[in-house]
Amino acid sequence: MRHLLFLLGFLFSDLVFAKECDVNPCSRDVIVVVDGSTAMQTTTYVSEQIRMVLKFLNGWTLSETGARVALVGAYFGNEFLGGDYYTDSSLMEKNVSVNFVQCRHNMETTRFIDERYVYGTAYGTRLNTMKRIIIFTAMNDPADIVRSAARMQKFKDSGFQVSIVGIGSSESSFSGVPYHKFFGIPFVNLDSPSDSFINLIINDGVCFWDDNFPKTTPHNCPTRQTTTIKTTTRGKGPTVAGTTKTTTRAPPTHPPFPVGDYRDCGCNLQDLFIDIVFLVDNSLAMGDGLQMIKAEINSLVATMSLDPQRKKHAQVGIITYNNEAKVVFEPSAYTDEDEFTEDLWETPLLQQASDILEVNLQAGLIEAGKMIGQMRVGVKKTIVIYASAYNDEDNDPKQAAAQLKEGGVEIITVAFVQPQETTLVLKMGELASPRMNFTSYRDRLLVEELEDAFCQVNCYCPIGWSQLVLNDRKYGECYFETMIDANWKAARPECGLLGHSGSGHLVYINSGLKQKFLNDFAVKKWTEGAKERPNYDIGLYFNATFNKYVWVNGVTDPPYFNWAINEPNSATGECVKAVLKDDNSFAWETVNCVTDNSRGLCQEMTCDTDFYCDGFEI
Repeated sequence: MRHLLFLLGFLFSDLVFAKECDVNPCSRDVIVVVDGSTAMQTTTYVSEQIRMVLKFLNGWTLSETGARVALVGAYFGNEFLGGDYYTDSSLMEKNVSVNFVQCRHNMETTRFIDERYVYGTAYGTRLNTMKRIIIFTAMNDPADIVRSAARMQKFKDSGFQVSIVGIGSSESSFSGVPYHKFFGIPFVNLDSPSDSFINLIINDGVCFWDDNFPKTTPHNCPTRQTTTIKTTTRGKGPTVAGTTKTTTRAPPTHPPFPVGDYRDCGCNLQDLFIDIVFLVDNSLAMGDGLQMIKAEINSLVATMSLDPQRKKHAQVGIITYNNEAKVVFEPSAYTDEDEFTEDLWETPLLQQASDILEVNLQAGLIEAGKMIGQMRVGVKKTIVIYASAYNDEDNDPKQAAAQLKEGGVEIITVAFVQPQETTLVLKMGELASPRMNFTSYRDRLLVEELEDAFCQVNCYCPIGWSQLVLNDRKYGECYFETMIDANWKAARPECGLLGHSGSGHLVYINSGLKQKFLNDFAVKKWTEGAKERPNYDIGLYFNATFNKYVWVNGVTDPPYFNWAINEPNSATGECVKAVLKDDNSFAWETVNCVTDNSRGLCQEMTCDTDFYCDGFEI
């Protein structure tokens, strides 16, 4: 847990949320104290706490005359670790992690805050500036709390307004301590603190006006820096284009996700059932990026379960490469994610980048392939490549990557680059599986994107079923076309029996994009030389109670129809099938539910974190 300040610095750009004070002036000196003690119980809770802190801090505009933020890590034994106030958001994002890692073994005592931020001159506050301390803590020992009362009073006497964010602790525990505000949150809510809770801390813990400061006429002040907005690879939020150099060729962006009511793949990270190999470039070119990679791997693995006693658990291995590849962690070596993340920071092979300039990613991929081959049978697999350089001359990695992908391994790439360095991004993208090429530079959603990529790897259909894939993104729907013609009424229960979950049904079509996907699927499955045109039963039928056409999955207000000319026609029947027409497009026709025979097109949910496919081959 002593590495949480490193994580805080690295992940600072991971979330886009917070607002700032709409007051004049906007200046505040804010010290944020993060709890890294064992009172936090697990590294998972520490990671979740850090994400909550990021939600609180992210987006603030820092400057010499505006807001300044100091980050302090608090540990057992009254030890602290922190640095000077940050006045530049981008510098904080880039440098804070490195500074904390370099001094992580030189923690000082509880006088740290006094000497560095309150009474001392090292990191002193500004004159005529409102001062805040926000303490995130899981402390609940009354004796410890009482011992801190005198120092908290000194903070107050020095003009600091101290607010406490109690994690799993009650306000009554702090009754003997002077503070401005108390905000309580249970451990179980750390992973998803509400927007209103974060806003409450911002408004009541930071933005309020001190009574001893002269009143001025408030007005809205610009608190966010003007930025150029781009679409991220996940399409969930903006990414800041903080370039200071014009580039003629921007890194590629992924197409937006299709619009439609498609079932997403289950994505409960603790239930991931995949094998992961992290392939890390530790050549000279990586530099301080190696520390950021460790922080990112720490954050990712902390959300998973490595416990083999659980059905759904992950296996993780790590390999480094420069001119040669070396195994750091064998995938079978760890059954506990906390032990893994602790050793991640101690292994000599990841302490710092090597002095070797040569990069041989091909050797790394070959070694990763060997490791993958020794991992579990019947489990989806992925390799995550972190690269700062690329060599496609003597040791071109493209063939090795292609062979791995042909064998069912998904490849995720993360290029550590500056925004103008587009060549590496483009070349790394050639190795990646669809939609799985990312870049580290100021990507505020990188950890979230990698988590989503893991869930995509973990989402699949059993053999014989085809998965819904739109714009190269997998969805949580599988399809199977029956091989024998039957009437609609017989096909409906058959779909439930054929599926692996027992909840299968005749297909639900809710968009033209999905209709086209299913049409292509049906044509491929159609028996060559058949007398009839390709056709398949769908889950739409006329319901007398509703007096309209509804879907077997319960949708009563269909968002999409694809009727043929002169359809629907109640005279021919009350059930529906899709038929290939003369113009090579499919359209819907009504059929008799009992006398008309066709193939049934069944729909079922995927195997993913929500549904474990025990015994099904992949």
